[in-house]
Order: sequence, then structure tokens, then C-alpha cells
Amino acid sequence: MPVTPLRASYEKFINKEKIKAYADAAGDTKGTTDAFLKPDVLPSSAEYFETLRNAQIKLMVEIITGKKTADVYQTEFNEIWNQYGGNVLEGETVQVAENIENILAELGIE
Repeated sequence: MPVTPLRASYEKFINKEKIKAYADAAGDTKGTTDAFLKPDVLPSSAEYFETLRNAQIKLMVEIITGKKTADVYQTEFNEIWNQYGGNVLEGETVQVAENIENILAELGIE
């Protein structure tokens, strides 16, 4: 993630029951407490993430340095996303989010 919100800012806007459920599930002894939905925890991250991010960064550098114009960004970004496994990671992210929502629903947390 290029920008990670401060934990205090994050906690202002999330349901307090969710914070407790996440802390109970992860906790200090089990690793980071906010690992949910991070791209590096998806099943296919090792296969796709590094190449995908490098291709995206290369495109951004080409635009910043003037080798390409900003108007090509959306088209080329979508091509990069599809070519380097972004659609696979996106599908896995949706599945992880659904799993988390199902767990929270079972716990009675909205």
C-alpha cells in the first residue's frame, strides 16, 4: 500500500466491535492486528504482487518523466492489471472480504 492510515485515524471510523473482533482473532501474540485484506496475505500474492506493482510503478515513472502522457494511464493501468494477475488478486480479495463479513455476521457484528 502506498499510503497506510494511522491506526488512531482508522479506529475513529470503524465499528468498535470490529476492532475487538480483529484484535481477538489476531492479537499481539499472533502477529499484526490489521492484516485483514492486505495484498500480501492473499493466496496468490507471491505469484503476482511483485511483478504487478513493478509494472504499475514503471508506468507511473514514465508518466512523471514525460515519456508517456497522463491520459494513457487508465488504459495502460487496466492492461497491466489484467496482464499481471490483478484480476486474480481482486477475486481473492473479494473472497477474503466475504469470509470476514460472514464471520462478523456470525458474531453479530455489523
